[in-house]
Amino acid sequence: MDPLKRILQVSTMAGLGIMTSGCSHHMAKQSSQVPTPTPQLQQIYHAPVQQFDLDLSAAVFRGRVKVTEHCSALGTGTDIVDYFGRFFRIDAVNILHHSGIEVPDGADDKMAQQAVLNYYLQSVNTGGTVVEQTAVNTAVGPAYYALQSRAGADGHTYGFGYLILKRGNMAYVLQHMQRSVRSTDMKNALKGLLMALQIPGTPVKSLGLKQPDQVAFPDLQATSPQQQADWARVHQCH
Repeated sequence: MDPLKRILQVSTMAGLGIMTSGCSHHMAKQSSQVPTPTPQLQQIYHAPVQQFDLDLSAAVFRGRVKVTEHCSALGTGTDIVDYFGRFFRIDAVNILHHSGIEVPDGADDKMAQQAVLNYYLQSVNTGGTVVEQTAVNTAVGPAYYALQSRAGADGHTYGFGYLILKRGNMAYVLQHMQRSVRSTDMKNALKGLLMALQIPGTPVKSLGLKQPDQVAFPDLQATSPQQQADWARVHQCH
C-alpha cells in the first residue's frame, strides 16, 4: 500500500484528529479556557532525504509543535501539529511513474499539479466535496490550490486545504485542516506554511541564490520493489 495514503478522521471526543500511516493519531485540545501556549521551537526541521527544511518558529504555528514523519521511495510525509491541535502536513511525492498519478509526457506544471490533486481526492482523502480549486501564483512560483469540505463524525463541517507545487519529478503537497470552509482562512494558513518552507532548487530572490538541488528519487516503473527498498535503506528512510 502507498504509504502516503491515510485515513482522515474527526474525533467526537476531542475535536480534530488525524491518522496517518506510520504516524501518530493527533487530537485537538478543547477547553472553555484558552491555555497559554508553550514557547515555540527555535529550530529548523530537516525533512527526510533532504526534501525540504521547515522553520518551526514560524508564525503559522501556535506554540510548540509535534512532528512525525515517514519516508519511502514513493516520497516523504511530515505531520505537524501545534499546541492547539492545529494540523498541517507536507508531502513530497515522487511522481516519476507513480502508479496512481498519471502525468502525461510533456505535461506542464499545472497539469501535473492537477493530476496530483485528483490522486489525493480520489485515493487519499476521499468522501469530501471540493468547494474551490484554482491555479495560484506564490512567492516561489506557480501552484495549485484546492479546498475540500468534509463532514466530521461530530457533525461539524471541516475544511481541508491543499497547495501543490512541482519541482522536477517531485510534487510538494501542503495541507491544512481547519474548523471552517472559509477559503480566506485556508489560503492564509497555507501561505504561512509555504513561507516557512525551503524546497531544494527554489530560488531565494532576496539573495539571488537557490537552494541545493533535490536528491533524486528512483523511477517507480524502472525499479523493482527490492531496489526501492534498498534505496530507502541507503537514504535512511523510516
